Amino acid sequence: MNLNGKYSIIDENNENIISFDYDFIDMRNGKFISNKNGEFELFEITDGKILSLEKTKNARIITSDLNFLLAKNDLFETIKNESKVFLPYPIKAVKRVLWDKSFKETYLIQDAKGKWSVFYEDNRSKEEYDDVSIFNELQDNSMLPIRYINISKNGLWGLIDLKGNEVVKPIFEEIIRTDFDYLVVKNKNKYGIFNVKTKQYILSQPMIL
Repeated sequence: MNLNGKYSIIDENNENIISFDYDFIDMRNGKFISNKNGEFELFEITDGKILSLEKTKNARIITSDLNFLLAKNDLFETIKNESKVFLPYPIKAVKRVLWDKSFKETYLIQDAKGKWSVFYEDNRSKEEYDDVSIFNELQDNSMLPIRYINISKNGLWGLIDLKGNEVVKPIFEEIIRTDFDYLVVKNKNKYGIFNVKTKQYILSQPMIL
């Protein structure tokens, strides 16, 4: 509840659990994020009592695909006792890939230097990439599974799978489209269709200018 720009929490009996002295309160997955005089706190309420999970004056607490993050100077790190996935280092950006039926998750993590790596089942890949791009096969149907992630190294593009394994080395100037096991690519002033499984061109023709 908001009163004169200050926030409070009221239980089902319309009784205040905390008073109107918070600058901000938000709730997600049964947990609360609050800001009071520049101090951020993550807490939960059990039997009318507040249980503090994380409190900080040096960083903001925000929500993301990783549940809750500490945010400071455009860098983020997860709150260990709350998040399903814990990233023990500051990160600049996160992209999440949700597997189709198994509901496993792959995270693409950009570190403070701008390099991307893959985080799967609490393991971070040793390979680092300059850029990453996620394509749904037949992008007009978002319900179809994502199987590959486009990765860029030294100005060239290739493919990895959702566990971070290299499928196609970075050899293309551009990957225009990913349709199941076929890529539409641009390389050396030619457009082509590349078979991911056989690692061969099916069709390659000069660009029409």
